[in-house]
Amino acid sequence: MYNSFEQDNLISSRLIFGCASLMNIKNTSERQKLLNKVYEKGINHFDVAPIYGFGECEKELAKFIVNKEKVKITSKFGLGTKGITKTFSKNQNHLRSILRKNLFIKKIAHKYYSNFSLEKSFNIAECKKSIKNSLRILGIEKIENYLLHEPSIREEIQIGIEDTLIYLKEEGLFKNYGISGYKTNLNLIYKNRPKLFKEVVQTDGGIFKDESENILNQCKVRIKFGILKSSLPKLKNIFTSFEFISDYWSNRLNLDLRDEENLCTIILAAALSKNNKDKIIFSTLKIGKLEKMIDTIRNPIWDIKEIEEFGKFFCS
Repeated sequence: MYNSFEQDNLISSRLIFGCASLMNIKNTSERQKLLNKVYEKGINHFDVAPIYGFGECEKELAKFIVNKEKVKITSKFGLGTKGITKTFSKNQNHLRSILRKNLFIKKIAHKYYSNFSLEKSFNIAECKKSIKNSLRILGIEKIENYLLHEPSIREEIQIGIEDTLIYLKEEGLFKNYGISGYKTNLNLIYKNRPKLFKEVVQTDGGIFKDESENILNQCKVRIKFGILKSSLPKLKNIFTSFEFISDYWSNRLNLDLRDEENLCTIILAAALSKNNKDKIIFSTLKIGKLEKMIDTIRNPIWDIKEIEEFGKFFCS
Protein backbone atom coordinates (compact mmCIF):
# COMPACT_ATOMS: atom_id res chain seq x y z
CA MET A 1 0.00 0.00 0.00
CA TYR A 2 1.10 3.57 -0.41
CA ASN A 3 -0.19 7.04 0.31
CA SER A 4 0.35 10.48 -1.17
CA PHE A 5 3.18 11.24 1.27
CA GLU A 6 5.19 8.36 -0.15
CA GLN A 7 4.84 9.15 -3.85
CA ASP A 8 8.34 10.52 -4.50
CA ASN A 9 10.00 7.67 -2.64
CA LEU A 10 7.78 5.19 -4.45
CA ILE A 11 8.97 6.39 -7.84
CA SER A 12 12.68 6.44 -6.98
CA SER A 13 12.85 3.25 -4.96
CA ARG A 14 10.34 0.94 -6.64
CA LEU A 15 10.38 1.69 -10.37
CA ILE A 16 13.21 0.45 -12.60
CA PHE A 17 13.52 1.63 -16.19
CA GLY A 18 14.01 -1.26 -18.61
CA CYS A 19 16.49 -0.65 -21.44
CA ALA A 20 15.83 -3.76 -23.54
CA SER A 21 14.18 -1.72 -26.33
CA LEU A 22 16.27 1.45 -25.98
CA MET A 23 18.20 0.90 -29.21
CA ASN A 24 14.91 0.88 -31.15
CA ILE A 25 15.23 4.67 -30.99
CA LYS A 26 17.03 5.74 -34.16
CA ASN A 27 19.72 8.12 -32.89
CA THR A 28 21.78 8.62 -29.78
CA SER A 29 20.56 12.16 -29.06
CA GLU A 30 16.97 10.93 -28.82
CA ARG A 31 18.02 7.98 -26.68
CA GLN A 32 19.89 10.28 -24.32
CA LYS A 33 16.93 12.65 -24.18
CA LEU A 34 14.68 9.79 -23.06
CA LEU A 35 17.13 8.54 -20.42
CA ASN A 36 17.56 12.03 -19.03
CA LYS A 37 13.79 12.48 -18.84
CA VAL A 38 13.51 9.17 -16.95
CA TYR A 39 16.12 10.41 -14.47
CA GLU A 40 14.45 13.81 -14.21
CA LYS A 41 11.17 12.09 -13.34
CA GLY A 42 12.79 10.38 -10.36
CA ILE A 43 13.68 6.95 -11.72
CA ASN A 44 17.35 6.28 -10.96
CA HIS A 45 17.52 2.50 -11.43
CA PHE A 46 18.14 1.06 -14.92
CA ASP A 47 17.90 -2.56 -16.10
CA VAL A 48 20.31 -3.59 -18.85
CA ALA A 49 22.14 -6.64 -20.18
CA PRO A 50 25.13 -7.19 -22.47
CA ILE A 51 22.83 -8.68 -25.11
CA TYR A 52 20.46 -5.70 -25.33
CA GLY A 53 20.74 -3.74 -28.58
CA PHE A 54 23.04 -6.38 -30.09
CA GLY A 55 25.57 -5.45 -27.41
CA GLU A 56 25.34 -1.67 -27.85
CA CYS A 57 22.88 -0.78 -25.08
CA GLU A 58 25.41 -0.77 -22.23
CA LYS A 59 27.54 1.68 -24.24
CA GLU A 60 24.55 3.99 -24.67
CA LEU A 61 23.75 3.80 -20.96
CA ALA A 62 27.40 4.58 -20.16
CA LYS A 63 27.09 7.93 -21.96
CA PHE A 64 24.08 8.78 -19.84
CA ILE A 65 25.35 7.90 -16.36
CA VAL A 66 28.45 10.10 -16.54
CA ASN A 67 28.28 12.56 -13.61
CA LYS A 68 24.85 11.24 -12.54
CA GLU A 69 24.45 10.75 -8.80
CA LYS A 70 22.97 7.67 -7.13
CA VAL A 71 22.29 5.80 -10.37
CA LYS A 72 21.67 2.08 -9.87
CA ILE A 73 22.27 -0.55 -12.52
CA THR A 74 20.98 -4.11 -12.78
CA SER A 75 22.86 -6.19 -15.33
CA LYS A 76 23.08 -9.86 -16.21
CA PHE A 77 25.25 -12.58 -17.71
CA GLY A 78 24.96 -15.88 -19.53
CA LEU A 79 22.88 -14.89 -22.57
CA GLY A 80 24.77 -13.72 -25.64
CA THR A 81 24.73 -13.62 -29.43
CA LYS A 82 26.66 -15.70 -31.91
CA GLY A 83 27.34 -15.97 -35.62
CA ILE A 84 26.20 -13.30 -38.09
CA THR A 85 24.09 -11.60 -35.42
CA LYS A 86 27.26 -10.02 -33.99
CA THR A 87 27.73 -8.06 -37.21
CA PHE A 88 24.32 -6.40 -36.83
CA SER A 89 25.27 -4.25 -33.83
CA LYS A 90 26.85 -1.36 -35.74
CA ASN A 91 24.12 -1.27 -38.41
CA GLN A 92 21.15 -2.11 -36.23
CA ASN A 93 19.31 1.17 -36.84
CA HIS A 94 19.17 0.43 -40.56
CA LEU A 95 18.15 -3.17 -39.87
CA ARG A 96 15.42 -2.16 -37.42
CA SER A 97 14.08 0.34 -39.98
CA ILE A 98 13.74 -2.45 -42.55
CA LEU A 99 12.01 -4.74 -40.06
CA ARG A 100 9.51 -2.04 -39.04
CA LYS A 101 8.43 -1.68 -42.67
CA ASN A 102 8.00 -5.41 -43.38
CA LEU A 103 6.21 -7.47 -40.74
CA PHE A 104 6.81 -10.73 -42.62
CA ILE A 105 10.58 -10.23 -42.63
CA LYS A 106 10.38 -9.09 -39.01
CA LYS A 107 8.64 -12.34 -38.04
CA ILE A 108 11.28 -14.45 -39.81
CA ALA A 109 14.12 -12.43 -38.26
CA HIS A 110 12.63 -12.78 -34.79
CA LYS A 111 12.33 -16.56 -35.21
CA TYR A 112 15.92 -16.80 -36.44
CA TYR A 113 17.17 -14.60 -33.60
CA SER A 114 15.35 -16.63 -30.94
CA ASN A 115 16.20 -20.08 -32.28
CA PHE A 116 19.64 -19.81 -33.85
CA SER A 117 21.52 -16.65 -32.86
CA LEU A 118 21.51 -16.88 -29.07
CA GLU A 119 23.95 -18.80 -26.95
CA LYS A 120 23.87 -19.42 -23.21
CA SER A 121 26.91 -19.85 -20.97
CA PHE A 122 26.19 -20.13 -17.27
CA ASN A 123 29.69 -21.03 -16.18
CA ILE A 124 32.20 -19.53 -13.77
CA ALA A 125 34.47 -18.12 -16.49
CA GLU A 126 31.58 -16.25 -18.16
CA CYS A 127 30.33 -15.03 -14.78
CA LYS A 128 33.69 -13.39 -14.00
CA LYS A 129 34.31 -12.12 -17.52
CA SER A 130 30.88 -10.57 -18.04
CA ILE A 131 30.75 -8.48 -14.86
CA LYS A 132 34.20 -7.03 -15.45
CA ASN A 133 33.34 -6.28 -19.07
CA SER A 134 30.05 -4.60 -18.10
CA LEU A 135 31.75 -2.46 -15.47
CA ARG A 136 34.43 -1.44 -17.98
CA ILE A 137 31.85 -0.46 -20.62
CA LEU A 138 29.63 1.35 -18.13
CA GLY A 139 32.63 3.15 -16.64
CA ILE A 140 31.68 2.38 -13.04
CA GLU A 141 33.12 0.28 -10.22
CA LYS A 142 29.98 -1.41 -8.89
CA ILE A 143 26.42 -2.23 -9.92
CA GLU A 144 23.34 -2.89 -7.82
CA ASN A 145 22.28 -6.37 -9.04
CA TYR A 146 24.06 -9.05 -11.08
CA LEU A 147 21.81 -11.82 -12.39
CA LEU A 148 21.90 -15.03 -14.40
CA HIS A 149 20.03 -14.10 -17.58
CA GLU A 150 17.09 -16.39 -18.37
CA PRO A 151 18.52 -19.87 -17.76
CA SER A 152 16.14 -22.75 -18.31
CA ILE A 153 16.16 -26.26 -16.93
CA ARG A 154 17.84 -27.34 -20.21
CA GLU A 155 20.93 -25.18 -19.70
CA GLU A 156 23.56 -26.42 -17.28
CA ILE A 157 24.46 -23.94 -14.56
CA GLN A 158 27.98 -24.83 -13.53
CA ILE A 159 28.40 -26.18 -10.01
CA GLY A 160 30.15 -23.64 -7.82
CA ILE A 161 28.76 -20.55 -9.53
CA GLU A 162 27.05 -19.58 -6.26
CA ASP A 163 30.44 -19.42 -4.52
CA THR A 164 31.83 -17.39 -7.42
CA LEU A 165 29.00 -14.86 -7.09
CA ILE A 166 29.63 -14.57 -3.35
CA TYR A 167 33.34 -14.01 -4.03
CA LEU A 168 32.67 -11.32 -6.65
CA LYS A 169 30.22 -9.64 -4.29
CA GLU A 170 32.83 -9.58 -1.54
CA GLU A 171 35.21 -8.05 -4.07
CA GLY A 172 32.75 -5.15 -4.30
CA LEU A 173 31.66 -5.59 -7.91
CA PHE A 174 27.94 -5.65 -7.11
CA LYS A 175 25.60 -5.31 -4.14
CA ASN A 176 23.32 -8.31 -4.78
CA TYR A 177 23.32 -11.39 -6.99
CA GLY A 178 20.50 -13.56 -8.21
CA ILE A 179 18.59 -14.87 -11.19
CA SER A 180 16.29 -13.50 -13.89
CA GLY A 181 13.80 -15.44 -15.98
CA TYR A 182 10.26 -16.66 -16.44
CA LYS A 183 8.51 -18.39 -13.55
CA THR A 184 7.95 -21.60 -15.51
CA ASN A 185 11.73 -22.06 -15.72
CA LEU A 186 12.69 -20.57 -12.37
CA ASN A 187 10.33 -22.78 -10.38
CA LEU A 188 12.14 -25.83 -11.81
CA ILE A 189 15.62 -24.41 -11.25
CA TYR A 190 14.78 -23.43 -7.66
CA LYS A 191 14.39 -27.08 -6.64
CA ASN A 192 18.07 -27.81 -7.37
CA ARG A 193 19.76 -24.41 -6.95
CA PRO A 194 17.97 -22.55 -4.09
CA LYS A 195 21.06 -20.49 -3.20
CA LEU A 196 20.67 -18.54 -6.43
CA PHE A 197 17.30 -17.26 -5.17
CA LYS A 198 18.33 -15.85 -1.78
CA GLU A 199 19.12 -12.26 -2.75
CA VAL A 200 17.40 -11.18 -6.00
CA VAL A 201 14.79 -12.80 -8.21
CA GLN A 202 13.65 -10.98 -11.34
CA THR A 203 10.68 -12.62 -13.02
CA ASP A 204 7.52 -12.00 -15.01
CA GLY A 205 4.36 -10.80 -13.32
CA GLY A 206 1.11 -8.89 -13.61
CA ILE A 207 -1.59 -7.42 -11.42
CA PHE A 208 -3.71 -10.56 -11.50
CA LYS A 209 -3.47 -13.25 -8.84
CA ASP A 210 -0.60 -15.66 -9.35
CA GLU A 211 -0.33 -18.91 -7.43
CA SER A 212 3.25 -19.65 -8.51
CA GLU A 213 5.15 -16.97 -6.64
CA ASN A 214 6.70 -19.18 -3.95
CA ILE A 215 10.18 -18.52 -5.34
CA LEU A 216 9.73 -14.78 -4.74
CA ASN A 217 9.14 -15.33 -1.04
CA GLN A 218 12.65 -16.71 -0.60
CA CYS A 219 14.59 -13.61 -1.67
CA LYS A 220 15.45 -10.19 -0.28
CA VAL A 221 14.78 -8.23 -3.50
CA ARG A 222 11.82 -9.01 -5.77
CA ILE A 223 11.73 -7.52 -9.26
CA LYS A 224 8.84 -7.94 -11.70
CA PHE A 225 8.97 -7.42 -15.46
CA GLY A 226 6.26 -7.61 -18.12
CA ILE A 227 3.58 -6.05 -15.91
CA LEU A 228 1.93 -4.17 -18.77
CA LYS A 229 2.47 -6.92 -21.34
CA SER A 230 0.79 -9.44 -19.06
CA SER A 231 -2.06 -7.36 -17.65
CA LEU A 232 -3.07 -4.94 -20.42
CA PRO A 233 -4.61 -7.49 -22.85
CA LYS A 234 -6.65 -9.07 -20.03
CA LEU A 235 -8.00 -5.77 -18.78
CA LYS A 236 -8.76 -4.52 -22.29
CA ASN A 237 -10.71 -7.70 -22.94
CA ILE A 238 -12.68 -7.30 -19.71
CA PHE A 239 -13.46 -3.65 -20.37
CA THR A 240 -14.42 -4.31 -24.00
CA SER A 241 -16.69 -7.21 -23.07
CA PHE A 242 -18.23 -5.46 -20.05
CA GLU A 243 -18.37 -1.73 -20.71
CA PHE A 244 -20.19 -1.09 -17.44
CA ILE A 245 -17.05 -2.25 -15.57
CA SER A 246 -14.92 0.17 -17.56
CA ASP A 247 -17.38 3.01 -16.88
CA TYR A 248 -17.59 2.09 -13.20
CA TRP A 249 -13.84 2.23 -12.61
CA SER A 250 -13.37 5.25 -14.87
CA ASN A 251 -15.76 7.16 -12.61
CA ARG A 252 -14.16 5.94 -9.41
CA LEU A 253 -10.63 6.76 -10.56
CA ASN A 254 -11.49 9.98 -12.44
CA LEU A 255 -9.71 8.65 -15.50
CA ASP A 256 -11.09 7.43 -18.83
CA LEU A 257 -9.98 3.79 -18.89
CA ARG A 258 -11.05 3.36 -22.50
CA ASP A 259 -7.84 5.25 -23.28
CA GLU A 260 -4.98 2.71 -23.41
CA GLU A 261 -2.42 5.13 -22.01
CA ASN A 262 -4.62 5.76 -18.98
CA LEU A 263 -5.15 2.05 -18.58
CA CYS A 264 -1.37 1.49 -18.58
CA THR A 265 -1.01 4.13 -15.87
CA ILE A 266 -3.62 2.43 -13.69
CA ILE A 267 -2.01 -0.99 -14.15
CA LEU A 268 1.35 0.40 -13.04
CA ALA A 269 -0.22 2.16 -10.06
CA ALA A 270 -2.11 -1.01 -9.08
CA ALA A 271 1.07 -3.09 -9.35
CA LEU A 272 2.88 -0.68 -7.04
CA SER A 273 -0.02 -0.82 -4.61
CA LYS A 274 -0.36 -4.61 -4.71
CA ASN A 275 2.83 -5.44 -2.85
CA ASN A 276 5.18 -2.89 -1.35
CA LYS A 277 8.14 -5.29 -1.56
CA ASP A 278 8.12 -5.60 -5.35
CA LYS A 279 10.29 -3.46 -7.58
CA ILE A 280 8.80 -3.08 -11.05
CA ILE A 281 10.52 -2.76 -14.41
CA PHE A 282 8.74 -0.21 -16.57
CA SER A 283 9.63 0.90 -20.09
CA THR A 284 8.42 3.16 -22.87
CA LEU A 285 10.17 4.85 -25.79
CA LYS A 286 7.75 7.79 -25.80
CA ILE A 287 8.75 10.74 -23.64
CA GLY A 288 5.21 12.14 -23.54
CA LYS A 289 3.80 8.84 -22.30
CA LEU A 290 6.55 8.56 -19.70
CA GLU A 291 5.87 12.04 -18.35
CA LYS A 292 2.12 11.57 -18.22
CA MET A 293 2.25 8.18 -16.48
CA ILE A 294 4.82 9.17 -13.85
CA ASP A 295 3.21 12.56 -13.16
CA THR A 296 -0.21 10.93 -12.74
CA ILE A 297 1.14 8.30 -10.35
CA ARG A 298 3.08 10.89 -8.37
CA ASN A 299 0.10 13.27 -8.21
CA PRO A 300 -2.91 10.95 -8.55
CA ILE A 301 -6.31 12.34 -9.50
CA TRP A 302 -7.92 9.43 -7.68
CA ASP A 303 -8.26 8.81 -3.98
CA ILE A 304 -5.52 6.46 -2.80
CA LYS A 305 -8.09 4.05 -1.38
CA GLU A 306 -9.68 3.75 -4.82
CA ILE A 307 -6.53 2.36 -6.45
CA GLU A 308 -6.22 -0.09 -3.58
CA GLU A 309 -9.81 -1.23 -4.19
CA PHE A 310 -9.10 -1.49 -7.93
CA GLY A 311 -6.15 -3.72 -7.12
CA LYS A 312 -8.20 -5.93 -4.81
CA PHE A 313 -10.98 -6.21 -7.41
CA PHE A 314 -8.70 -7.49 -10.18
CA CYS A 315 -5.86 -9.04 -8.18
CA SER A 316 -7.94 -11.29 -5.97
